[in-house]
Amino acid sequence: MDEMIRALLSEPPPSTGATTDARRRLTDEIAGSRAARPSRTTWRRFAGVAVAAAVAVGIAAGSIAAIAPEGTRPGPTATAPELLLAAAHQAAAKPAGTGRYWRVQIVRKSGAGVRGRAGGETFDVGRRHVADVWQPRNPEDGTWLGSQNLGAYPWSATDRAAWERAGSPTEFETFVDPPTGARYVTLSTRPEAGRLQRVESGFRIEVFNLYDPFELARLPAEPDALRAAALDDLRRNGRDPGDLGVYVMMTELLTFAPATPELRAAAFTVLSRVPGVRNVGIREDATGRQGIGISYLADDWIILNPRDYTFLGFGSQATDGTPETATSMLKAEWTDSEPVPPALS
Repeated sequence: MDEMIRALLSEPPPSTGATTDARRRLTDEIAGSRAARPSRTTWRRFAGVAVAAAVAVGIAAGSIAAIAPEGTRPGPTATAPELLLAAAHQAAAKPAGTGRYWRVQIVRKSGAGVRGRAGGETFDVGRRHVADVWQPRNPEDGTWLGSQNLGAYPWSATDRAAWERAGSPTEFETFVDPPTGARYVTLSTRPEAGRLQRVESGFRIEVFNLYDPFELARLPAEPDALRAAALDDLRRNGRDPGDLGVYVMMTELLTFAPATPELRAAAFTVLSRVPGVRNVGIREDATGRQGIGISYLADDWIILNPRDYTFLGFGSQATDGTPETATSMLKAEWTDSEPVPPALS
């Protein structure tokens, strides 16, 4: 599965250490195989897309409005519960979408453990790619996966200076350490043409997602019932039934599932009640947009648009504090458009 994902997304694999550590900690924490509280580590999967269609039944928007009245717009320094309840109010007020396909498009940037070299200089390298999934209401329309490599770039200002000293090359060599063994590859700063291919119905990039969005979108759309259903699912599947498990399930629902406005409002409300959830200040997504970071763990956050509290994206940090991944949510909507290859620049 890993090799297929990399081929589809045109992304050189991360280092063996980064991959092993992230996946082990992710599965350990959610499966509950360790009793300790989660540590500061890059444990989350926030990268890929899995989409589907479903139906949810609801709560009245008025119950959310009673918590976060019309016109309430907490600022960027508000507490996380205040921001999440405002997001719940906004979500409940949005109309439900319609269309042939549920489409989710993301841009991801990553740069951990990859170093480029050119002209006698070395520099850390970031890479960006697009994943674009079209999931049909009618299975006969087919599920489609679009992908596009947006090119490599110097990761930081210091790395950019080294790259410029090397002559600002559009191509350079980089060392990677995939599970199959060490090798050198050539990366380019130029975006590639997007690709589109039909995949099996119900296709999921399983390495990135713990839950089937079909199932998430069928959860009850009332906060208490939603939390109870989440805990029941976690117990039945042998996962940790605590606050961490609820946090992960709700963020996956809000990120990838074709949930009704009522269900999205309920999910935001459930998140607002998770003990320890907090505002971690301004965070930047993979396209440079800035929003308010909401976190349960010290090294992992979601990013809310400060104007309407919709998702801009999410991100995580390595244990040394160096930004490792960031993701932008560009589209999460029903559409009648025909699937097309992504064409970002």
